[in-house]
Amino acid sequence: MIGLPALFPSAAIPRPQPLAHRLHSKPQTLRRQGPASNIPVAVAAAVATATAAKSTRKAKWSSWNSGHGVELNDDETIAKRRDHYSRPEGHCIVVSETPIASAAGPKGADFYAEIKIENDSDAWASGFDMGITALTPDVVGLANEQGLCWADFPDTWVLRGDGMLRINGRAYPPGAMSNQAAWMRGWDTAMLELGDTCGLHITKDGKELVGLRNGEVVGRLVLDDIVKVPTDGELYLICDVIGRAGEVQVMDVPCPLPKVEIAPAPAVSPPAKKAPAKDPVNHFWEIMQRRPPMYR
Repeated sequence: MIGLPALFPSAAIPRPQPLAHRLHSKPQTLRRQGPASNIPVAVAAAVATATAAKSTRKAKWSSWNSGHGVELNDDETIAKRRDHYSRPEGHCIVVSETPIASAAGPKGADFYAEIKIENDSDAWASGFDMGITALTPDVVGLANEQGLCWADFPDTWVLRGDGMLRINGRAYPPGAMSNQAAWMRGWDTAMLELGDTCGLHITKDGKELVGLRNGEVVGRLVLDDIVKVPTDGELYLICDVIGRAGEVQVMDVPCPLPKVEIAPAPAVSPPAKKAPAKDPVNHFWEIMQRRPPMYR
């Protein structure tokens, strides 16, 4: 048997070194560290990965929180109203599984959501209701279990098929707020046909709702400060699959970049022409010239 000295010469054997100071011999001064330094590297990496995965998840409807009057396809991107040819509505609320797309702007974040008509029925004259909510899908699912309609949801902004806005379940008829802000002129989901898209764009720090049809703006709605949409958190798409809309698909689209308003440059006027220099006027001489000759 070969001993350890034969494998490791004495010169190569590491020897313990005396400690420079005793452990815990003296309390050290604690330095305040930033939040990131207090998080272990593995935890920080996991949080970053989860955040990135959440931001790249494909848009789809929340299957666990949909009303029992609808059924979803395998990808959970299309919601179909059961018996939509014989029943116009009934427990057909769906909510997106992930937050809608957003983009940072100079006046707060902008948000955008879009729906595509996959099947329509001429048997009904009204259109579907569409909006956004600050409620999480789980909260919407609990309300669906109780048979509540979206009009009973708080923190929810929904446009009816005819363009009337309902905030927190309340209807605000035209004239109830300044600028008749409760009605979006031009918004009519009953006019949508198979293959059409319907978009809702929240701009100007939640003070403006913009409605789009096939990418073209059809109406705008200005909100007062007391009822504006909060833009400091996540928002979800909510839809009541009623009326002509038999099947609706949630679209995976980015939020349009906010337009940067640039103040017009002041007009540059040409420099004023310098008046020609005049000889100094001798007012006494002018007076003397106006006098009769005998008095000069």
